[in-house]
Amino acid sequence: MNEDEFKEAIRPSGYFNQKYNYLRNISEFYTSLEGQVPKRKDLLSVKGVGPETADSILLYAYCEKEFVVDAYTRRIFTYLGLINEKDSYNKIKKLFEDNFDGDVNDYQEYHALIVEHAKNHYLKKPYGENDNILNNFKVK
Repeated sequence: MNEDEFKEAIRPSGYFNQKYNYLRNISEFYTSLEGQVPKRKDLLSVKGVGPETADSILLYAYCEKEFVVDAYTRRIFTYLGLINEKDSYNKIKKLFEDNFDGDVNDYQEYHALIVEHAKNHYLKKPYGENDNILNNFKVK
């Protein structure tokens, strides 16, 4: 597929020019690995790959024990008061990795359960600017 065809295929996702470049970057990086498992720092050096993407790739594609912090994780654990909404990705990741004793399958399952639970029970609803962060979450 040429560049224009590829961009047209990903157009519905928005920012297709930028995403094309990011996808090309990660594809070139992946090809250069020649079957080796990448290091997290090397994934993070690829333009367009952030911490969540790097950890997702490592956890699901390479079965490496990395905790994935996503919007669902933030939503649930902020609501529960276990993290602050302003906590950095790495701070939250470290909290979970220091306190969750499981293997790769457990990490994958735990992340999947967090996603499913948040989708089914936590709706993010913005309210007034003066409302407390906890008011931005509704439990079904």
